[in-house]
Amino acid sequence: MRSTAAAATPRKRCRILDKDEVRQWFAAGRTPSWMVEEYARRYRMTISQGAFVTFQRRHIATRPALRLNLVPSTLERKHYGKPEVALLRIEERRRAGVQLTPDEEVRVRAWIGRMAMAGVIVAYEPRTRAGFKYVPRRVGIDHDIIRFRSPTPARRRRAG
Repeated sequence: MRSTAAAATPRKRCRILDKDEVRQWFAAGRTPSWMVEEYARRYRMTISQGAFVTFQRRHIATRPALRLNLVPSTLERKHYGKPEVALLRIEERRRAGVQLTPDEEVRVRAWIGRMAMAGVIVAYEPRTRAGFKYVPRRVGIDHDIIRFRSPTPARRRRAG
């Protein structure tokens, strides 16, 4: 139960005066600390960095969705450490526009290049020990670097 003093204190509202202006600042890559200084200069107001961070989190989509679903959703725990998983995740991030390290860039481009030269793609077989295997690319069917299994309907048990 809250104390009477806390209940009597009204919650402070957002002190950001011009929300469109703050959206433009975030789009331009300005930092919350810069915004604090700019607000003090323009409006002679003190406002915390946290207010700008909270505004960004609540009102602005800050980054693209990173999941492009190259890593199979049925990935079993025993296959988490496989190099193919790491390379598929790096490729997901690259496609999402995330800046990769030079080492990651070299690794993923070399891997994709080797698969293209060999005419293969990676396929995930959850029931096997290795998990991933390289299979020939099917022209007109396989359009990405991984072959997804088609979902199989659950088997029905016979009554008997």
